[in-house]
Amino acid sequence: MNRWKWVVILLTVLSLAILSVASLLGWQRWTPPPVLQTEWQDLPFHTIFPVLDRYRTPISYISILFSLYVIGVLTLFAAPRAVRRVADKFMDTPGRLARLALFGFLFTVLVLAVSISSALALGTFPLTILLFAMLFSGGIFGIVTLALAIGRGLMRRAGWGHLSPLYALLLGELIIFSLCRIPWAGSVLFAIFSSLGLGAVIASRFGSGESWSLNILTEEEKK
Repeated sequence: MNRWKWVVILLTVLSLAILSVASLLGWQRWTPPPVLQTEWQDLPFHTIFPVLDRYRTPISYISILFSLYVIGVLTLFAAPRAVRRVADKFMDTPGRLARLALFGFLFTVLVLAVSISSALALGTFPLTILLFAMLFSGGIFGIVTLALAIGRGLMRRAGWGHLSPLYALLLGELIIFSLCRIPWAGSVLFAIFSSLGLGAVIASRFGSGESWSLNILTEEEKK
């Protein structure tokens, strides 16, 4: 058997093992501030299905992974060309990938700064919601394309490149999601993955493949 097939199988088993251990030990990347914390007991279905309280961590993991996968599948079918262009950005040198991650991180900081300043005035407060929605959408799109790129790269090396991209997406999301469950290191990896994905989305002009330029405005003025 091709050694890369064993690598794919090992990574899949290792990812599932990490999620299992994280579920049993209740691993968390970070502890959210009190304003963002939600008591499980306050959820309506807790009183209806008490057994869910015992398995709340694995149910949470399964629901998050399922939601991400469904969103990823919808994204692949809705914008396959854009996904392909963004995913191709990850097939680059480590130096350029580092620049993409740095660019995505700086863009996130800029958006957060503008969002906070917009929230200080009633007239610009709607911009805060809009910017957060844009940042969230771009981050999800970036994670989906990064997961596809990771899964596709591994499956091609294993000789399974002929299979549906949906398998590559599932493999990539499983690897990313499990790594982000590791305490402390998971928070750093999540920041890296998110910044890298967002950086690739912006660099590809949201998957359009065109460069960021104002030349079109200059050409119109010349006419």
